[in-house]
Order: sequence, then C-alpha cells, then structure tokens
Amino acid sequence: MQNIKIAVTGGIGSGKSTVAEFLRSKGLPVFSCDQIYHKLIKQKDYLAAIEARFPNTTKDGKLLKEKLSQIVFTDKDALEALNSITHPLIIKELEKEMEEVQAPFVFAEVPLLFEGKFDSRFDRILVVLREKHSRIHAIMKRDRLKETCIIARMNNQFDYDRNKEALTKNRKVFLINNNDSQEALEKEVSNFLKSIGFDCETNSVKQ
Repeated sequence: MQNIKIAVTGGIGSGKSTVAEFLRSKGLPVFSCDQIYHKLIKQKDYLAAIEARFPNTTKDGKLLKEKLSQIVFTDKDALEALNSITHPLIIKELEKEMEEVQAPFVFAEVPLLFEGKFDSRFDRILVVLREKHSRIHAIMKRDRLKETCIIARMNNQFDYDRNKEALTKNRKVFLINNNDSQEALEKEVSNFLKSIGFDCETNSVKQ
C-alpha cells in the first residue's frame, strides 16, 4: 500500500510529543526519531564511531550524554559532525519502519526535520509552533535544564519564528499553534486530519 508520509516537527519544547500522542489516540501509526535514537545509542558500532570522533564521551558501553551535549552545543562544527554520524542512521531506520506499515497515513515525529534536510522525504509536514518563553519553561520543567543551556540548544536549531512566512507559503506544511489549551491544540490537529480525509469522530478514513 502506498501511504502518505507525514512528519510532525517543531522546535524543542513546542509540543511535538503531545501532538504525536493525540494522533496515536486516534489509532494512527506514529513513529519517533527519538525512540530510534535511544536504540541506536546502545549499539556498539555507533558508540565506537562517537568515541572515535568525540573521545571520552562513552564509558562501559554507554553514551555519556551530558558530556557530549556540553561539546556539541557550544561548537557548531562538533554538532554538525555528530549529526553527520547520527542522522543518516536514524532516517534509514525510520523509513524502513514506515514502509512496513500497511496504512493510508503514517506519521513520524522528526525533531530536526529541516536541519537534516529531511523535509523532501515527506508528503505533508505538521509544524508545531509555540512561544519561546513557554518552550523554555516546558523544557526546564521536563528536563531540569538551565535556561542558558536550553537557549544554546535553541540557537542551534531551525528558527521557526524567522522562517514562518516561508513555511506558510509551503503547500506541504500545515502550521499548528500550541499557545492555548490542550483542547485547542487537539482541535487544530483534528482540522488538519479532516483536511487529509480522516474522520476524528469515527477514527477512520473518509470514503
């Protein structure tokens, strides 16, 4: 079955996972790059590649995430090197998993969609937008990171606010604002699903 591949993306703390959970609640298949990454960092070959490029960032078969983060989020070249190792492996596994699904619509939560230039691999793109201060507060609460660390990560990501006009003109892109209630967010996602022929009342594709 030829399915429609839809990416869910947005900046850190925008609410991508919340949207993904709502989609799953409607019985829709949703894959996660983060979940693939968590599997990847347990693989010996990957850890060896990371250790070769970033010495002393692995120990006893485990990735020292905090140490690696301190390196890559303060050095753009280091971040690009990490992404060049990691992104191709993640997208390869993601596409494999999505191809195996027999469903008219297949979703994938892809945090670094535009940074990795993966947008061309998808038929539709759901972009979750949220005000910066709300994103910072959400990440501080979720990950217990310092504000300076969060801002450093944001500065290394695609700037959705600056590129909003260009995104609006992209016919593949559907913008979702997450600056209100959970109910309002779900309504916006439901409107998108309706636009592609999915009935949220019956959780089925319209005939």
